Amino acid sequence: MELIETITNNVSPTQARSHIYHKIELQRDYQTIEIRFFYDPWQAAEEDLTQDQRDLIYPKLSLTQERLKAGQGSPISPELRPEANFPISMELRNVLTLAVEDGFGLRGIPHQHSPSQTLRLGVKADVTAGLSPGLIPKGPLTVTVNVFSVWGKGCQYRLEIYGTVLGATPCLPFELHSHTLHSDGTQTASQIAEQARQLGYRGLALTDHNTTSGQGECLSAATKRDLVFVNGLEWTTFFGHVLILNPADFPDWRGLGLGDLESRLRTVRKNNPQALIGIAHPFIAGTIGCSGCGFEYPLKDWSLIDYLEVLSAPHLRNHERNDQAFKLWTDLLNMGVPMTAVAGGDWHQPLRRGQPLGATYVLGERDHLETKRFLSRLGRGQAAVSTGPVPIITVIERGAERSWGVGEWLPTDSPPKEVHAMVEVKPGSVKGDHINLLPDDEVLAQSDRGILWRKTGAALAALAAEAAEATEGGFDLPLTARVPLPDGSGFSWLRALIKNGQGRLIAFSNVIYGPLFLKN
Repeated sequence: MELIETITNNVSPTQARSHIYHKIELQRDYQTIEIRFFYDPWQAAEEDLTQDQRDLIYPKLSLTQERLKAGQGSPISPELRPEANFPISMELRNVLTLAVEDGFGLRGIPHQHSPSQTLRLGVKADVTAGLSPGLIPKGPLTVTVNVFSVWGKGCQYRLEIYGTVLGATPCLPFELHSHTLHSDGTQTASQIAEQARQLGYRGLALTDHNTTSGQGECLSAATKRDLVFVNGLEWTTFFGHVLILNPADFPDWRGLGLGDLESRLRTVRKNNPQALIGIAHPFIAGTIGCSGCGFEYPLKDWSLIDYLEVLSAPHLRNHERNDQAFKLWTDLLNMGVPMTAVAGGDWHQPLRRGQPLGATYVLGERDHLETKRFLSRLGRGQAAVSTGPVPIITVIERGAERSWGVGEWLPTDSPPKEVHAMVEVKPGSVKGDHINLLPDDEVLAQSDRGILWRKTGAALAALAAEAAEATEGGFDLPLTARVPLPDGSGFSWLRALIKNGQGRLIAFSNVIYGPLFLKN
Protein backbone atom coordinates (compact mmCIF):
# COMPACT_ATOMS: atom_id res chain seq x y z
CA MET A 1 0.00 0.00 0.00
CA GLU A 2 1.14 3.54 -0.70
CA LEU A 3 0.89 6.31 1.90
CA ILE A 4 -1.46 8.95 0.51
CA GLU A 5 -1.55 11.47 3.34
CA THR A 6 -0.80 11.96 7.04
CA ILE A 7 -2.83 14.40 9.15
CA THR A 8 -2.21 15.43 12.76
CA ASN A 9 -4.39 17.68 14.90
CA ASN A 10 -4.95 18.79 18.49
CA VAL A 11 -8.43 18.68 20.01
CA SER A 12 -9.45 20.79 23.01
CA PRO A 13 -12.29 20.08 25.47
CA THR A 14 -14.25 22.96 23.91
CA GLN A 15 -14.52 20.90 20.68
CA ALA A 16 -16.47 18.10 22.32
CA ARG A 17 -19.68 17.21 20.46
CA SER A 18 -18.38 18.51 17.13
CA HIS A 19 -17.23 17.16 13.76
CA ILE A 20 -13.82 17.83 12.26
CA TYR A 21 -13.70 17.25 8.48
CA HIS A 22 -10.58 16.26 6.57
CA LYS A 23 -10.86 16.27 2.77
CA ILE A 24 -8.27 14.41 0.71
CA GLU A 25 -8.21 14.63 -3.08
CA LEU A 26 -7.51 11.19 -4.57
CA GLN A 27 -5.61 11.36 -7.85
CA ARG A 28 -6.73 7.92 -9.09
CA ASP A 29 -9.19 5.11 -8.44
CA TYR A 30 -8.29 2.90 -5.50
CA GLN A 31 -9.07 -0.75 -4.90
CA THR A 32 -8.50 -0.44 -1.15
CA ILE A 33 -8.18 2.45 1.25
CA GLU A 34 -6.88 1.84 4.77
CA ILE A 35 -7.36 4.57 7.38
CA ARG A 36 -5.22 4.26 10.51
CA PHE A 37 -6.30 6.51 13.37
CA PHE A 38 -4.49 7.08 16.65
CA TYR A 39 -5.24 9.47 19.49
CA ASP A 40 -3.62 10.14 22.86
CA PRO A 41 -4.29 10.23 25.72
CA TRP A 42 -7.06 7.69 25.99
CA GLN A 43 -8.32 9.33 29.17
CA ALA A 44 -7.59 12.45 31.21
CA ALA A 45 -6.42 12.64 34.80
CA GLU A 46 -9.10 13.92 37.18
CA GLU A 47 -6.80 16.62 38.52
CA ASP A 48 -6.60 18.11 35.02
CA LEU A 49 -10.32 18.88 34.91
CA THR A 50 -11.34 22.52 35.16
CA GLN A 51 -14.45 23.55 37.06
CA ASP A 52 -16.27 24.15 33.75
CA GLN A 53 -15.48 20.60 32.69
CA ARG A 54 -16.68 19.27 36.04
CA ASP A 55 -19.99 21.04 35.53
CA LEU A 56 -20.31 19.37 32.13
CA ILE A 57 -19.99 15.93 33.69
CA TYR A 58 -23.49 16.20 35.17
CA PRO A 59 -25.87 14.87 32.50
CA LYS A 60 -28.56 17.21 31.24
CA LEU A 61 -31.54 14.94 31.78
CA SER A 62 -34.18 16.17 29.38
CA LEU A 63 -36.98 14.26 31.08
CA THR A 64 -36.13 15.92 34.39
CA GLN A 65 -36.08 19.37 32.78
CA GLU A 66 -39.46 18.78 31.17
CA ARG A 67 -40.95 17.78 34.54
CA LEU A 68 -39.58 20.95 36.13
CA LYS A 69 -41.12 23.10 33.40
CA ALA A 70 -44.47 21.40 33.82
CA GLY A 71 -44.39 21.80 37.57
CA GLN A 72 -44.58 18.07 38.05
CA GLY A 73 -42.78 16.08 40.67
CA SER A 74 -41.87 18.96 42.93
CA PRO A 75 -39.65 18.52 44.72
CA ILE A 76 -37.72 16.38 42.21
CA SER A 77 -37.33 12.79 43.27
CA PRO A 78 -33.79 12.28 44.57
CA GLU A 79 -33.00 9.61 41.98
CA LEU A 80 -33.78 12.09 39.21
CA ARG A 81 -31.54 14.89 40.41
CA PRO A 82 -28.60 15.46 38.01
CA GLU A 83 -26.02 15.24 40.77
CA ALA A 84 -27.41 11.85 41.72
CA ASN A 85 -26.18 10.58 38.35
CA PHE A 86 -22.61 11.66 38.89
CA PRO A 87 -20.63 8.38 38.81
CA ILE A 88 -18.68 7.32 41.85
CA SER A 89 -15.71 6.81 39.54
CA MET A 90 -15.35 8.01 35.96
CA GLU A 91 -12.82 7.11 33.28
CA LEU A 92 -12.89 10.61 31.77
CA ARG A 93 -12.30 8.96 28.41
CA ASN A 94 -11.60 10.86 25.24
CA VAL A 95 -13.99 9.35 22.68
CA LEU A 96 -13.31 9.99 18.98
CA THR A 97 -14.82 8.01 16.10
CA LEU A 98 -14.62 8.24 12.30
CA ALA A 99 -16.94 8.59 9.33
CA VAL A 100 -15.90 8.07 5.70
CA GLU A 101 -17.46 9.33 2.49
CA ASP A 102 -16.32 9.53 -1.13
CA GLY A 103 -17.72 9.99 -4.62
CA PHE A 104 -20.26 7.23 -4.00
CA GLY A 105 -21.55 8.91 -0.83
CA LEU A 106 -21.34 8.05 2.86
CA ARG A 107 -19.63 4.69 3.39
CA GLY A 108 -20.50 4.49 7.05
CA ILE A 109 -19.84 5.71 10.59
CA PRO A 110 -18.60 2.62 12.45
CA HIS A 111 -18.68 3.38 16.16
CA GLN A 112 -15.17 2.34 17.03
CA HIS A 113 -13.77 4.36 19.92
CA SER A 114 -10.42 2.80 20.57
CA PRO A 115 -7.34 5.08 20.67
CA SER A 116 -5.96 2.91 17.86
CA GLN A 117 -8.36 2.20 14.96
CA THR A 118 -8.02 0.79 11.45
CA LEU A 119 -10.79 1.13 8.88
CA ARG A 120 -10.61 -0.63 5.52
CA LEU A 121 -12.89 0.00 2.57
CA GLY A 122 -12.65 -1.33 -0.94
CA VAL A 123 -13.89 -3.90 -3.42
CA LYS A 124 -13.06 -7.14 -1.64
CA ALA A 125 -14.30 -9.01 1.39
CA ASP A 126 -11.94 -7.52 3.97
CA VAL A 127 -13.96 -4.30 4.26
CA THR A 128 -14.45 -3.17 7.87
CA ALA A 129 -17.88 -4.06 9.24
CA GLY A 130 -20.04 -0.98 9.21
CA LEU A 131 -18.65 0.33 5.89
CA SER A 132 -20.20 -0.23 2.47
CA PRO A 133 -17.95 -2.12 0.00
CA GLY A 134 -16.86 -0.80 -3.37
CA LEU A 135 -13.94 0.81 -5.16
CA ILE A 136 -12.90 4.27 -4.03
CA PRO A 137 -13.13 6.60 -7.02
CA LYS A 138 -10.80 9.36 -8.03
CA GLY A 139 -11.86 12.63 -6.40
CA PRO A 140 -12.66 13.75 -2.86
CA LEU A 141 -12.37 11.39 0.10
CA THR A 142 -13.63 12.92 3.34
CA VAL A 143 -12.72 11.48 6.72
CA THR A 144 -14.70 12.99 9.57
CA VAL A 145 -13.49 12.85 13.16
CA ASN A 146 -16.55 12.73 15.40
CA VAL A 147 -15.52 14.25 18.73
CA PHE A 148 -17.83 12.84 21.41
CA SER A 149 -15.84 13.88 24.46
CA VAL A 150 -12.48 15.43 25.30
CA TRP A 151 -11.40 16.03 28.88
CA GLY A 152 -8.55 17.59 30.79
CA LYS A 153 -5.92 19.21 28.66
CA GLY A 154 -7.24 17.76 25.40
CA CYS A 155 -5.67 15.18 23.11
CA GLN A 156 -3.81 14.84 19.85
CA TYR A 157 -4.75 12.56 16.95
CA ARG A 158 -3.05 11.31 13.80
CA LEU A 159 -4.70 10.06 10.62
CA GLU A 160 -2.73 7.97 8.12
CA ILE A 161 -4.41 7.28 4.77
CA TYR A 162 -3.04 4.37 2.70
CA GLY A 163 -4.27 3.05 -0.63
CA THR A 164 -3.88 0.27 -3.16
CA VAL A 165 -4.42 1.50 -6.71
CA LEU A 166 -7.24 -0.26 -8.51
CA GLY A 167 -5.91 -3.32 -10.27
CA ALA A 168 -2.49 -2.99 -8.63
CA THR A 169 -2.43 -6.61 -7.61
CA PRO A 170 1.10 -7.80 -6.86
CA CYS A 171 2.37 -10.48 -9.23
CA LEU A 172 5.52 -12.56 -9.17
CA PRO A 173 7.41 -14.02 -12.15
CA PHE A 174 7.83 -17.82 -12.17
CA GLU A 175 9.83 -20.14 -14.40
CA LEU A 176 7.74 -23.31 -14.74
CA HIS A 177 9.86 -25.50 -17.05
CA SER A 178 13.52 -26.20 -16.26
CA HIS A 179 16.06 -29.02 -16.41
CA THR A 180 19.26 -29.87 -14.53
CA LEU A 181 21.99 -32.50 -14.71
CA HIS A 182 19.41 -34.91 -13.29
CA SER A 183 18.10 -35.21 -16.86
CA ASP A 184 19.44 -33.48 -19.99
CA GLY A 185 20.20 -30.04 -18.56
CA THR A 186 23.74 -28.69 -18.26
CA GLN A 187 23.42 -26.99 -14.85
CA THR A 188 23.34 -28.18 -11.27
CA ALA A 189 20.33 -27.42 -9.06
CA SER A 190 22.32 -24.64 -7.37
CA GLN A 191 23.31 -23.13 -10.70
CA ILE A 192 19.77 -23.10 -12.08
CA ALA A 193 18.39 -21.58 -8.87
CA GLU A 194 21.07 -18.89 -8.97
CA GLN A 195 20.29 -18.24 -12.64
CA ALA A 196 16.60 -17.77 -11.78
CA ARG A 197 17.48 -15.31 -9.02
CA GLN A 198 19.87 -13.28 -11.18
CA LEU A 199 17.37 -13.07 -14.04
CA GLY A 200 14.68 -11.64 -11.74
CA TYR A 201 12.42 -14.65 -11.20
CA ARG A 202 10.78 -15.09 -7.81
CA GLY A 203 9.74 -18.73 -8.19
CA LEU A 204 11.06 -21.84 -9.91
CA ALA A 205 9.64 -25.22 -10.89
CA LEU A 206 12.09 -28.04 -11.59
CA THR A 207 10.70 -30.35 -14.28
CA ASP A 208 13.44 -32.79 -15.19
CA HIS A 209 12.52 -35.47 -17.72
CA ASN A 210 10.93 -38.53 -16.09
CA THR A 211 12.63 -38.07 -12.74
CA THR A 212 12.19 -36.29 -9.41
CA SER A 213 15.66 -37.14 -8.11
CA GLY A 214 16.84 -33.52 -8.11
CA GLN A 215 13.93 -32.09 -6.12
CA GLY A 216 15.53 -32.11 -2.67
CA GLU A 217 18.72 -30.50 -3.91
CA CYS A 218 16.81 -27.84 -5.86
CA LEU A 219 14.47 -27.08 -2.96
CA SER A 220 17.45 -26.35 -0.74
CA ALA A 221 19.11 -24.19 -3.39
CA ALA A 222 15.92 -22.24 -4.12
CA THR A 223 15.12 -21.66 -0.45
CA LYS A 224 18.58 -20.17 0.15
CA ARG A 225 17.85 -17.68 -2.63
CA ASP A 226 14.36 -16.76 -1.38
CA LEU A 227 12.63 -18.41 -4.33
CA VAL A 228 9.24 -20.08 -4.12
CA PHE A 229 10.01 -23.66 -5.18
CA VAL A 230 7.65 -26.08 -6.94
CA ASN A 231 8.61 -29.69 -7.47
CA GLY A 232 7.63 -31.26 -10.78
CA LEU A 233 8.64 -33.41 -13.70
CA GLU A 234 8.24 -33.52 -17.45
CA TRP A 235 6.55 -36.78 -18.37
CA THR A 236 8.48 -37.43 -21.57
CA THR A 237 6.73 -40.05 -23.69
CA PHE A 238 6.83 -41.27 -27.27
CA PHE A 239 3.87 -39.08 -28.32
CA GLY A 240 4.11 -35.90 -26.28
CA HIS A 241 5.42 -34.19 -23.15
CA VAL A 242 3.18 -33.65 -20.13
CA LEU A 243 4.23 -31.39 -17.24
CA ILE A 244 3.20 -32.49 -13.75
CA LEU A 245 3.64 -30.00 -10.91
CA ASN A 246 3.63 -31.21 -7.30
CA PRO A 247 3.41 -34.97 -7.96
CA ALA A 248 3.08 -37.16 -4.88
CA ASP A 249 4.83 -40.05 -6.59
CA PHE A 250 6.67 -40.82 -9.82
CA PRO A 251 4.10 -41.72 -12.51
CA ASP A 252 5.53 -44.36 -14.85
CA TRP A 253 4.65 -43.75 -18.51
CA ARG A 254 6.06 -46.95 -20.00
CA GLY A 255 3.56 -48.86 -22.11
CA LEU A 256 1.56 -45.70 -22.81
CA GLY A 257 0.08 -45.95 -26.30
CA LEU A 258 -1.26 -43.19 -28.52
CA GLY A 259 -4.85 -43.83 -27.45
CA ASP A 260 -4.19 -44.44 -23.75
CA LEU A 261 -3.42 -40.96 -22.41
CA GLU A 262 -6.81 -40.10 -20.93
CA SER A 263 -7.09 -43.31 -18.89
CA ARG A 264 -3.49 -42.95 -17.68
CA LEU A 265 -4.05 -39.30 -16.70
CA ARG A 266 -7.07 -40.32 -14.64
CA THR A 267 -4.80 -42.67 -12.72
CA VAL A 268 -2.23 -39.91 -12.27
CA ARG A 269 -4.94 -37.60 -10.92
CA LYS A 270 -6.21 -40.28 -8.53
CA ASN A 271 -2.73 -40.88 -7.13
CA ASN A 272 -1.73 -37.19 -7.17
CA PRO A 273 -4.83 -35.17 -6.17
CA GLN A 274 -2.79 -32.02 -5.39
CA ALA A 275 -0.93 -32.00 -8.71
CA LEU A 276 -1.41 -29.71 -11.71
CA ILE A 277 -1.11 -31.25 -15.17
CA GLY A 278 -0.08 -29.27 -18.25
CA ILE A 279 0.90 -29.80 -21.86
CA ALA A 280 4.43 -28.68 -22.78
CA HIS A 281 5.28 -26.97 -26.12
CA PRO A 282 2.34 -28.59 -27.99
CA PHE A 283 3.47 -27.41 -31.44
CA ILE A 284 7.20 -28.08 -31.31
CA ALA A 285 8.44 -30.01 -34.34
CA GLY A 286 8.18 -33.66 -33.36
CA THR A 287 8.35 -37.00 -35.13
CA ILE A 288 11.39 -36.33 -37.37
CA GLY A 289 13.92 -34.51 -35.20
CA CYS A 290 12.51 -35.18 -31.73
CA SER A 291 10.15 -38.11 -31.53
CA GLY A 292 7.60 -37.31 -28.83
CA CYS A 293 8.38 -33.59 -28.50
CA GLY A 294 5.24 -32.49 -30.35
CA PHE A 295 1.91 -33.38 -28.74
CA GLU A 296 0.24 -36.10 -30.79
CA TYR A 297 -2.23 -37.57 -28.30
CA PRO A 298 -5.92 -37.20 -29.18
CA LEU A 299 -7.81 -35.54 -26.33
CA LYS A 300 -11.54 -35.41 -25.79
CA ASP A 301 -11.68 -34.86 -22.04
CA TRP A 302 -9.85 -31.56 -21.58
CA SER A 303 -10.80 -31.45 -17.89
CA LEU A 304 -7.78 -33.71 -17.36
CA ILE A 305 -5.50 -30.79 -18.31
CA ASP A 306 -5.02 -27.81 -16.00
CA TYR A 307 -2.75 -25.64 -18.10
CA LEU A 308 -1.26 -25.16 -21.55
CA GLU A 309 2.27 -23.95 -22.23
CA VAL A 310 1.37 -21.17 -24.65
CA LEU A 311 4.68 -19.30 -24.56
CA SER A 312 7.50 -21.82 -24.85
CA ALA A 313 11.24 -21.07 -24.83
CA PRO A 314 10.94 -17.48 -26.12
CA HIS A 315 14.73 -17.12 -25.96
CA LEU A 316 14.78 -19.37 -29.04
CA ARG A 317 12.26 -17.05 -30.78
CA ASN A 318 9.74 -19.83 -31.42
CA HIS A 319 7.18 -17.36 -32.72
CA GLU A 320 5.29 -19.65 -35.07
CA ARG A 321 4.74 -22.51 -32.61
CA ASN A 322 3.81 -20.08 -29.83
CA ASP A 323 1.27 -18.37 -32.11
CA GLN A 324 -0.26 -21.79 -32.77
CA ALA A 325 -0.43 -22.54 -29.05
CA PHE A 326 -2.12 -19.18 -28.40
CA LYS A 327 -4.70 -19.98 -31.06
CA LEU A 328 -5.31 -23.41 -29.52
CA TRP A 329 -5.88 -21.79 -26.12
CA THR A 330 -8.34 -19.33 -27.68
CA ASP A 331 -10.18 -22.15 -29.46
CA LEU A 332 -10.49 -24.09 -26.20
CA LEU A 333 -11.94 -21.04 -24.45
CA ASN A 334 -14.45 -20.61 -27.27
CA MET A 335 -15.40 -24.27 -26.86
CA GLY A 336 -16.19 -23.67 -23.19
CA VAL A 337 -13.04 -25.32 -21.85
CA PRO A 338 -11.54 -23.39 -18.89
CA MET A 339 -7.78 -23.43 -19.33
CA THR A 340 -4.82 -21.62 -17.77
CA ALA A 341 -2.15 -20.33 -20.16
CA VAL A 342 1.46 -20.25 -18.95
CA ALA A 343 5.00 -19.57 -20.11
CA GLY A 344 7.79 -22.12 -19.91
CA GLY A 345 11.42 -21.37 -20.65
CA ASP A 346 12.33 -25.05 -21.13
CA TRP A 347 15.72 -24.23 -19.64
CA HIS A 348 18.44 -26.73 -20.57
CA GLN A 349 21.51 -24.50 -20.48
CA PRO A 350 22.54 -21.18 -18.91
CA LEU A 351 20.62 -18.13 -20.08
CA ARG A 352 21.64 -14.51 -19.79
CA ARG A 353 20.05 -11.10 -19.67
CA GLY A 354 19.53 -9.70 -23.13
CA GLN A 355 17.78 -12.81 -24.34
CA PRO A 356 13.98 -12.47 -24.77
CA LEU A 357 12.92 -14.17 -21.54
CA GLY A 358 9.32 -14.97 -20.69
CA ALA A 359 7.62 -15.56 -17.36
CA THR A 360 4.35 -16.66 -15.83
CA TYR A 361 3.37 -13.84 -13.46
CA VAL A 362 1.29 -15.38 -10.68
CA LEU A 363 -0.92 -12.91 -8.83
CA GLY A 364 -0.11 -12.54 -5.16
CA GLU A 365 2.42 -11.16 -2.71
CA ARG A 366 5.62 -13.04 -1.90
CA ASP A 367 4.77 -13.38 1.79
CA HIS A 368 1.48 -15.06 0.96
CA LEU A 369 2.56 -17.23 -1.94
CA GLU A 370 3.85 -20.44 -0.47
CA THR A 371 3.79 -23.45 -2.82
CA LYS A 372 0.27 -24.64 -1.93
CA ARG A 373 -1.26 -21.22 -2.57
CA PHE A 374 0.79 -20.79 -5.74
CA LEU A 375 -0.61 -24.04 -7.14
CA SER A 376 -4.15 -23.00 -6.27
CA ARG A 377 -3.81 -19.63 -8.00
CA LEU A 378 -2.11 -21.06 -11.05
CA GLY A 379 -4.79 -23.74 -11.36
CA ARG A 380 -7.52 -21.08 -11.31
CA GLY A 381 -5.72 -19.01 -13.94
CA GLN A 382 -4.79 -16.10 -11.66
CA ALA A 383 -1.75 -15.27 -13.76
CA ALA A 384 -0.44 -13.36 -16.75
CA VAL A 385 2.19 -14.32 -19.33
CA SER A 386 4.75 -11.87 -20.65
CA THR A 387 8.10 -11.28 -22.30
CA GLY A 388 7.89 -7.62 -21.26
CA PRO A 389 5.31 -5.44 -19.49
CA VAL A 390 2.52 -7.30 -17.68
CA PRO A 391 -1.18 -6.63 -18.46
CA ILE A 392 -3.83 -7.22 -15.77
CA ILE A 393 -7.57 -6.75 -16.26
CA THR A 394 -10.39 -6.33 -13.72
CA VAL A 395 -14.15 -6.15 -14.29
CA ILE A 396 -16.06 -3.76 -12.03
CA GLU A 397 -19.79 -3.45 -11.55
CA ARG A 398 -21.28 0.01 -11.71
CA GLY A 399 -21.68 1.28 -8.17
CA ALA A 400 -18.56 -0.70 -7.28
CA GLU A 401 -20.37 -3.29 -5.21
CA ARG A 402 -18.60 -6.21 -6.92
CA SER A 403 -15.46 -6.81 -8.93
CA TRP A 404 -13.79 -9.80 -10.62
CA GLY A 405 -10.13 -10.34 -11.42
CA VAL A 406 -8.15 -12.59 -13.73
CA GLY A 407 -9.10 -16.25 -13.21
CA GLU A 408 -12.43 -15.42 -11.57
CA TRP A 409 -15.99 -16.12 -12.76
CA LEU A 410 -18.80 -13.62 -13.04
CA PRO A 411 -21.93 -15.13 -11.44
CA THR A 412 -24.54 -16.71 -13.65
CA ASP A 413 -27.36 -16.43 -11.09
CA SER A 414 -27.00 -12.66 -10.63
CA PRO A 415 -24.82 -11.33 -13.48
CA PRO A 416 -24.00 -7.62 -13.35
CA LYS A 417 -25.83 -5.53 -15.91
CA GLU A 418 -23.57 -2.50 -16.07
CA VAL A 419 -19.82 -3.03 -15.89
CA HIS A 420 -16.55 -1.60 -17.07
CA ALA A 421 -13.03 -2.97 -17.00
CA MET A 422 -9.79 -1.56 -15.70
CA VAL A 423 -6.67 -2.50 -17.62
CA GLU A 424 -3.39 -2.06 -15.80
CA VAL A 425 0.05 -2.43 -17.32
CA LYS A 426 2.78 -3.27 -14.81
CA PRO A 427 6.53 -3.22 -15.48
CA GLY A 428 8.06 -6.59 -16.22
CA SER A 429 10.39 -8.10 -13.66
CA VAL A 430 12.50 -10.09 -16.11
CA LYS A 431 14.07 -8.82 -19.27
CA GLY A 432 12.10 -9.86 -22.32
CA ASP A 433 11.48 -7.77 -25.40
CA HIS A 434 11.43 -4.75 -23.09
CA ILE A 435 10.36 -4.10 -19.50
CA ASN A 436 8.43 -0.83 -19.78
CA LEU A 437 5.62 -0.04 -22.19
CA LEU A 438 6.92 1.66 -25.33
CA PRO A 439 5.07 4.43 -27.19
CA ASP A 440 4.26 2.23 -30.19
CA ASP A 441 3.24 -0.82 -28.16
CA GLU A 442 -0.47 -1.54 -28.29
CA VAL A 443 -2.62 -2.55 -25.30
CA LEU A 444 -5.88 -4.36 -26.10
CA ALA A 445 -8.92 -5.76 -24.33
CA GLN A 446 -10.30 -8.82 -26.09
CA SER A 447 -13.28 -11.08 -25.50
CA ASP A 448 -14.96 -13.87 -27.41
CA ARG A 449 -16.69 -11.03 -29.30
CA GLY A 450 -13.36 -9.74 -30.59
CA ILE A 451 -11.27 -6.66 -29.81
CA LEU A 452 -13.27 -4.36 -27.53
CA TRP A 453 -10.68 -1.64 -26.93
CA ARG A 454 -7.15 -0.73 -27.98
CA LYS A 455 -4.70 2.04 -27.16
CA THR A 456 -1.07 2.65 -28.02
CA GLY A 457 1.41 3.03 -25.21
CA ALA A 458 1.61 6.75 -25.95
CA ALA A 459 -2.18 7.18 -25.82
CA LEU A 460 -2.48 5.13 -22.65
CA ALA A 461 0.22 7.20 -20.98
CA ALA A 462 -1.62 10.37 -21.94
CA LEU A 463 -4.81 9.01 -20.38
CA ALA A 464 -3.18 7.92 -17.14
CA ALA A 465 -3.02 10.68 -14.57
CA GLU A 466 0.13 9.31 -13.00
CA ALA A 467 2.14 9.14 -16.26
CA ALA A 468 4.26 12.26 -16.59
CA GLU A 469 7.61 11.45 -18.15
CA ALA A 470 9.15 8.80 -20.33
CA THR A 471 11.78 6.56 -18.74
CA GLU A 472 14.22 4.10 -20.29
CA GLY A 473 12.60 4.62 -23.67
CA GLY A 474 9.15 3.88 -22.24
CA PHE A 475 6.72 5.22 -19.65
CA ASP A 476 6.52 5.07 -15.89
CA LEU A 477 4.40 2.09 -14.88
CA PRO A 478 1.86 1.09 -13.76
CA LEU A 479 -0.52 2.75 -16.19
CA THR A 480 -4.26 2.21 -15.87
CA ALA A 481 -7.24 2.93 -18.10
CA ARG A 482 -11.00 2.36 -18.03
CA VAL A 483 -12.43 0.10 -20.73
CA PRO A 484 -16.12 0.22 -21.75
CA LEU A 485 -17.75 -3.21 -21.96
CA PRO A 486 -21.00 -4.70 -23.17
CA ASP A 487 -23.38 -5.51 -20.35
CA GLY A 488 -21.94 -7.93 -17.80
CA SER A 489 -23.97 -10.88 -18.99
CA GLY A 490 -22.89 -10.47 -22.60
CA PHE A 491 -19.46 -12.10 -22.89
CA SER A 492 -17.94 -15.53 -22.39
CA TRP A 493 -14.37 -14.55 -21.53
CA LEU A 494 -12.22 -11.43 -21.37
CA ARG A 495 -8.45 -10.84 -21.38
CA ALA A 496 -5.85 -8.12 -21.89
CA LEU A 497 -3.07 -8.28 -24.51
CA ILE A 498 0.06 -6.31 -25.41
CA LYS A 499 1.55 -6.25 -28.91
CA ASN A 500 4.82 -4.60 -29.80
CA GLY A 501 5.30 -2.04 -32.54
CA GLN A 502 5.71 -4.82 -35.13
CA GLY A 503 2.34 -6.30 -34.16
CA ARG A 504 3.79 -9.35 -32.37
CA LEU A 505 2.05 -10.55 -29.23
CA ILE A 506 4.42 -10.15 -26.27
CA ALA A 507 2.09 -10.41 -23.27
CA PHE A 508 -1.42 -11.42 -22.22
CA SER A 509 -3.43 -12.00 -19.10
CA ASN A 510 -5.41 -15.11 -18.39
CA VAL A 511 -9.14 -14.61 -18.71
CA ILE A 512 -12.06 -13.47 -16.61
CA TYR A 513 -14.90 -15.90 -17.26
CA GLY A 514 -18.27 -14.36 -18.13
CA PRO A 515 -21.78 -15.71 -17.51
CA LEU A 516 -21.97 -17.07 -21.08
CA PHE A 517 -18.95 -19.34 -20.59
CA LEU A 518 -20.02 -22.95 -21.09
CA LYS A 519 -17.89 -25.06 -18.81
CA ASN A 520 -17.22 -28.58 -20.13
